[in-house]
Amino acid sequence: FIKRSLPHNGCYIIGGITGSGKSTTLASNIRYVLENNTHIRGNILTHNEPIEYEYDAIESTHSIVSQSEIPNNFETFADANREAMRRRPAAVEIGELRDKETISAALELSLTGHPVFATVHATTVDKIIPRMLKRFKHEEHLQAAADIIGSVYTLIAQRLVKDVNGKVFAVREHLILSPQLKEELLLIDDIHAQQKFIRELMINSDGSDPNISKSFRKQADDLLKAGRLHEDYYYKLIY
Repeated sequence: FIKRSLPHNGCYIIGGITGSGKSTTLASNIRYVLENNTHIRGNILTHNEPIEYEYDAIESTHSIVSQSEIPNNFETFADANREAMRRRPAAVEIGELRDKETISAALELSLTGHPVFATVHATTVDKIIPRMLKRFKHEEHLQAAADIIGSVYTLIAQRLVKDVNGKVFAVREHLILSPQLKEELLLIDDIHAQQKFIRELMINSDGSDPNISKSFRKQADDLLKAGRLHEDYYYKLIY
């Protein structure tokens, strides 16, 4: 799944609450790129506040990671993203899409052919784009939604739960936006209807399409039935 979800150009956005392992998942993606033969090769930039993971000990025959910390190296994420355009990156990892300037800079990077990895505070796949739109003025929402849909490749939502033995593991929803799906979304001229469309895709998915995972609720049902998921965490997955 990791290799298929890596964008050639466009955004890979992972949502979740604080402490849900978003940064760990992004770091595992960067490590995968360094250690394997993917289309991402060259100078990989990371912008974090603070730097949580370092990659110096990971050997790679084709790529290096250049890490910048906010605000020590750049005052803001937006400043770091704008400077990234001049550094010819193979990919850029952004710690968090926290404001309009950061989101706009990330979209510009992706729309100019750079893979972009980022996080956002959203609990399900269908809430990721609306969460980003909250950083824009109301009158900007429809155009911003079109820009985001045009630039996004992978949407992931992640939650941490415990199995019956108390071991923590991640459960994820994912949606890979194919060109056809982008076209369908762009034909919808209402952002609430766009969110409903994505939500219904997730609800109706049986997992047979590799681009659309099962919803958290369906995965929770499967895990509980298999005897793997602690019952207390079942309810954390379905709500």
